[in-house]
Amino acid sequence: MKTHYATVSANGQITIPAEVRRELGIKPGSRIAITPGVDGVRISRPIKTLDEVAGSIKPLHPMSEDFDDEIEEAMSEWYTEEYPESVRR
Repeated sequence: MKTHYATVSANGQITIPAEVRRELGIKPGSRIAITPGVDGVRISRPIKTLDEVAGSIKPLHPMSEDFDDEIEEAMSEWYTEEYPESVRR
């Protein structure tokens, strides 16, 4: 892994080298994680927000309009599996 260097400006800002931005997928407006440690500072990949990833995963099967029924059915199945009839008495 190649080491890159940057200079801190009077305002406390740095410019992340282009090669590092490309490698991490950092674009204007991207959020990054900067983690201080004993060995120095770590810059991590852009952090995705929930808004950025919403809708990016398609459901395995279509859900009904009534989520309350879906939840109730799932809880009932879990209860039946977790607490067999012989234990519920």
